[in-house]
Amino acid sequence: MSLLEFDNALRPKAVAWAIAGWLLRDSEPEGFEHRNGLWLLHFTKDKQRITVAWSEEGTQTLTLPKGAEVLTMMGNPIKFTGGKIAVGSEPIFVRQRRW
Repeated sequence: MSLLEFDNALRPKAVAWAIAGWLLRDSEPEGFEHRNGLWLLHFTKDKQRITVAWSEEGTQTLTLPKGAEVLTMMGNPIKFTGGKIAVGSEPIFVRQRRW
């Protein structure tokens, strides 16, 4: 499957790949967690931690660190309240300052 439409417009998956590349470029892998079908891949970049999170088993709740910013696969901010967010099969990006 191509990343381009018949008229050379970008398909949504091309945008998602570009956002992931932009967020994770020059990052260092820090580790991963897998608990009850919830995947968390941790990276460090420019004094921040970036976590890619998704669930293999329905929607799960993720407790977020204070000051976290959450983005969709398309790079759009996700609003959340109470320091928790629902995580489904579509990956999300969680960014937080570390120092």
